[in-house]
Amino acid sequence: MTTNNEEYFMKKQRLSLLFILGFLYLILFNFGRPPVHAADEKQIFLNKTAADCPYKLIHHKQELLVPFEWFIKNMGGTNYSYHPETKTISVTVDNYLKQQEYLSYLNGLANASLDYPLASRLQGFTLSPYPISNDSPAILNQTPLYLEIHSGSFAITFTLYDYQLGTEQLYVGANWLNTLFLATIDETKSEVHITYPTRDMLDEKITHFQRVLSPLTKEEALALWIHGLQYRNGGLQYVALSKPLRSKVLSYIQTNGFVTGGSSPSLETAHVVSATMPSDDEVIYTVEFQERLVSNEYAPHPLTQIITIKKEIVDSKEFWFIQKVEGRLDYYTILN
Repeated sequence: MTTNNEEYFMKKQRLSLLFILGFLYLILFNFGRPPVHAADEKQIFLNKTAADCPYKLIHHKQELLVPFEWFIKNMGGTNYSYHPETKTISVTVDNYLKQQEYLSYLNGLANASLDYPLASRLQGFTLSPYPISNDSPAILNQTPLYLEIHSGSFAITFTLYDYQLGTEQLYVGANWLNTLFLATIDETKSEVHITYPTRDMLDEKITHFQRVLSPLTKEEALALWIHGLQYRNGGLQYVALSKPLRSKVLSYIQTNGFVTGGSSPSLETAHVVSATMPSDDEVIYTVEFQERLVSNEYAPHPLTQIITIKKEIVDSKEFWFIQKVEGRLDYYTILN
């Protein structure tokens, strides 16, 4: 028969054992699971305007995750839908193609002195910081989601691993707002500021770049075209073209965007074989390109184009624009 003291100590031991087992269960259950913390109630600002979001922001593996649908709709996106059967997010961003045009001009000026260089007046510009983030998103899931972005007839698909499926909202890494809207995200202890260009701002930047890049000489027009082919830059090719040719390529750009070709094959060294001038206002260039197929393998013969450039007067100012390009135009050019 046990004494009262013995019963007391037995109960104490059982309680201690239960406490230890419970503690071990919590450790084992959470081992390897990254902490998920709901962010404090933070004020969200979209382009400096306070916005009331009914959903909390969360942090996962030190990455800020945002309720995707709410941000998409409040930043100008439309037609948001999530299809769990295909794990696909679909969204329309009307400004997306316009953003790609802006980036095309920005990239062109950033690389102006490389390969077949642009005119010296276009080199050494002080440019805005490149708005696309280079941060690698965290891998929070082994199974990806697919993000389809539509802009008119243009569409592009991204693969994302930094997401969390909630009961009300799908949460994704905040940097996808950078991909969709060129947004910058600044977070403090009490606020989250998301800044992105509006349509009017993009129009202003694009008009400025087109005015700066418009070729003042026949040599400038040729350099824009060649450099644009070497860097798969549809924006540089576009500003070198005459008004009729610009109208002709619009359907291609609206479907394919401002990047021509792919990483391989590619056009490398360009050599101007000849330049003939039928008149003082016209020049015809014959240009040969070295074509890299894959790795260190090159095509046995150069790719040849014949480029006709004429002088035009626009708003009482003299420019030179490409009127015609003959030769192989598929893959590398917007004159597809």
